[in-house]
Amino acid sequence: MFYIYVFFLIASGIAMLVMGFTGGRYARRRRPVNFILGAGFTVYGLYLLLFMHGGHYIIFFYAFLLPIYMAIAFFRDRARSGR
Repeated sequence: MFYIYVFFLIASGIAMLVMGFTGGRYARRRRPVNFILGAGFTVYGLYLLLFMHGGHYIIFFYAFLLPIYMAIAFFRDRARSGR
């Protein structure tokens, strides 16, 4: 379960970083948020993967709602700008 959690942390962080890099003029306000949250998710996932050797950790399943919301907002803003 630990490695699945770490994988999803890193994958969602990378996805938010990609959304931050590919944002056009329609996502100016969300780009810094995508960068900060994407970097945070990625760094935390890598920290758990590389430096966590036993002990206790808490799995925050609600943390994965944020990347889903950010992806929905990204594609919604993208569709609005295409009109």
